[in-house]
Amino acid sequence: MYRRMIGIFIPKYHYESMKNEYSLHPSYAQYESTAEFYHLSVCFLCSDCTLYTNDIHALLRDTENNKFKEKSIPIPKVVYNRAHLNNKKVRQTLFHFIHSGSKVFNYIPIMNSKYFVHQLLEKEEHLIRYLPTTLKGSSKNLEKALQHMENFFVKPCSSSIGKGIMNIQKEVDGDWYLYKKHSTKKSWEKSLFNSVEINRVKRLFKQHPFIIQERIPLATFQNRPFDLRVVVQKDGIGKWITSGIVAKLAPEGHVITNVARGGEIGLLQDYFTHREISIQDIQKNINTLGVDIAKALEKNWPHIADLGLDVGITENGTPYFIECNLRGQYGAFRKKKDYLPFWEKIHDTPIEYANYLMNQID
Repeated sequence: MYRRMIGIFIPKYHYESMKNEYSLHPSYAQYESTAEFYHLSVCFLCSDCTLYTNDIHALLRDTENNKFKEKSIPIPKVVYNRAHLNNKKVRQTLFHFIHSGSKVFNYIPIMNSKYFVHQLLEKEEHLIRYLPTTLKGSSKNLEKALQHMENFFVKPCSSSIGKGIMNIQKEVDGDWYLYKKHSTKKSWEKSLFNSVEINRVKRLFKQHPFIIQERIPLATFQNRPFDLRVVVQKDGIGKWITSGIVAKLAPEGHVITNVARGGEIGLLQDYFTHREISIQDIQKNINTLGVDIAKALEKNWPHIADLGLDVGITENGTPYFIECNLRGQYGAFRKKKDYLPFWEKIHDTPIEYANYLMNQID
């Protein structure tokens, strides 16, 4: 019964929602649909599953009433992680699965630190020119940035969807200014980056890990900067591919492009209007860069297989790696009819890879 079953490891609150018969997340329904095509069964797991030697609690669809029911089953031979790896219990549970012989993918044994990712990529000589200057957040490095950069971000090492980002830049009047998201409004606050603010940022470095990162002069559309989400995944033959590229346009008056923070999505050709530069050449370069980054990270993290890369692009079409996500969120893409094929492909590909892993076991 369980021989060709794959596990989808999901956040605890999603698991509880399914267990209590609330609506199924659209992504999970798509995973089920693709798995059925490959004659795979699907169960859903979370960090609260009761661990025995080789058995766990999981949610399986009951064929009689089409609802999910919690059952005790053997640990699936293949598990696709969709939970946040900043949670220590998630990492411990997934490690237990690996130790028990399960093929777990989209897993790293540590928190996804933006600084550590850049350290790994800086070891690859052919990738260095695509990396913005990135420093560990510290008082010394803040002073260094103020001396050698004129525009940079201060970012929490493990945050997502743009939370906690600050932009520090030197303007034409010669003074430094700090931009940060307003605590209640959607706008950004601007303040003089004086000694009080400098000391406040330095105190933050002592409380949580941050990075200081050069701000890439992003290409703009209607005076709004945009960057790219490049989805790189392992396919049905275990090969890295670029599953899709979507552009993210910052809201008017903003400097970050996160869709969750009001950014818009579009195609590269919608926003990159420099007709003398070939869109096809840019896309080819980005495809290659995405796969090269995935292969470089895989040297240290052999269990990765599904990456959402944020890639900046300058006015002359030069790409720059910004950061890497192991749990990309793509709900906004599903809501737009033109992007539904993209949404489907990035959900289908991990299941195709799971089928590849399962066939290796069979």
